[in-house]
Amino acid sequence: MPHYDIDGIRKYLVCLQENEQIVLTEKIHGSNGGFSHDGTRLWVKSRNFYKKQDEDDMWWDIAIRYDMENKLKNYPGFVFFGEVYGQVKGFRYDTVIADGRLMTKFRIFDVWDTKTLRYLSYEDRVKTIQDAGLEAVPELYRGPWLGKDVMYPLAEGTSTLNPKHVREGWVLNTLIERYEPRLDSRMQVKLVGEGYNLQK
Repeated sequence: MPHYDIDGIRKYLVCLQENEQIVLTEKIHGSNGGFSHDGTRLWVKSRNFYKKQDEDDMWWDIAIRYDMENKLKNYPGFVFFGEVYGQVKGFRYDTVIADGRLMTKFRIFDVWDTKTLRYLSYEDRVKTIQDAGLEAVPELYRGPWLGKDVMYPLAEGTSTLNPKHVREGWVLNTLIERYEPRLDSRMQVKLVGEGYNLQK
């Protein structure tokens, strides 16, 4: 599984083409994780480390409760990247307490194909996530890039998952995956909202 990280938009604003078709998804405040089945077994990874199977481990707890072993074996070689959330103080989102225990949740924000060494395009990603019986991060906007004066405010306000929480920000993907030389990778950037920064 590749290391997953996203650069901020401000440095790369010039990379966006006028009226280019883009998608903004809500950036959720939690812990990055990756899950993949190789056809034989399930692999579980935090941002930096593969995790040994342990039901007390936060990422394996998600894998077990979401039945990743059975759901992802139908997609061998695909890595499902997402956010484990609910465990950060002040950002419970739509999680609940059951039997005295916080039930963290997981939403997927990307899918990597280890065979082609490429990320799925946005629509293929969403379809794959839905077909696997899992949930994607909320979509905030889909359409042409309209410039920062219109797009930056979408990083503000409240979360679509819980109106009591400030929105952390958004992640931008082009509707059709493309390489961006200035990033030396795909065209994908993030914006953290001012409201979130002020709350910190």
